[in-house]
Amino acid sequence: MSDFDIQLKLGRARTHIGEFRTKAAIIRDGYCVIKPEEDQEQRMTVMRISITPKAPDELRLIAGDALFNMRAALDYIVTQAVLSNPPHTPSRTNQFPIAQDARSFRSIEARQLAGVPDTVRAILEKFQPYHLGNEPLTILSKLHNPDKHRSLNLTAVVADSSHLVARGGVDPFALVSDIPLCDGGIFGNIGIPWDLPEEFASVRTRTKNKSIEGNCTQFVGFSDLFDPEEEEEGYEGADTTLERILNYIERKVLPAVQPYLKSQ
Repeated sequence: MSDFDIQLKLGRARTHIGEFRTKAAIIRDGYCVIKPEEDQEQRMTVMRISITPKAPDELRLIAGDALFNMRAALDYIVTQAVLSNPPHTPSRTNQFPIAQDARSFRSIEARQLAGVPDTVRAILEKFQPYHLGNEPLTILSKLHNPDKHRSLNLTAVVADSSHLVARGGVDPFALVSDIPLCDGGIFGNIGIPWDLPEEFASVRTRTKNKSIEGNCTQFVGFSDLFDPEEEEEGYEGADTTLERILNYIERKVLPAVQPYLKSQ
């Protein structure tokens, strides 16, 4: 194993990200409909968001491949560090640690960094997510771990709501919203209870006759990173997320450890 193997994995990840971006661009022009739906479980009327066309399943696989290659590149760094520290040899427990606090790092350090020189251990500790500036590793860990056991969840989000128009009322109006319009989500994350007092019951009746719809520009993001309370600029496309992780590894992690890795 050598530095070439690490670069090869990172190169594959960049190829997958480019492929993801190309295929996601095909569905960028979409149509969004927000219409009332009776939520039987919560006993309220909600405004459900539906965006078409839907993201193809292939995108989940491509994103998963990119994450796998980036995670593998990090693990290769640890393996190479062990090989650079004879007479130590790599073990099955060796991997790049990603811990959310110092205590967790200490609990996995001996096992995951067995055979790694103290100098490199200190460098890897500085890259842990509990130090500011290392958030891409948190994202990688959050997305890659589920991908090993189940499919990644992707969702379409409206990037520009200015072309959506409310219909069904006397006075249609254009919708300009800072709320992320996520496919399958509930607009505003609110609903109208069925047991409203009689004097307010007409609100539910009027809502049932309305819809908000129109052409939209959409992007595809990771559902696991979606916070419905954030504004649109707080949510990014999956290709941007993947590229951010890759740039972090290429520009920050790898240059820091390369001087201590000997080619085999």
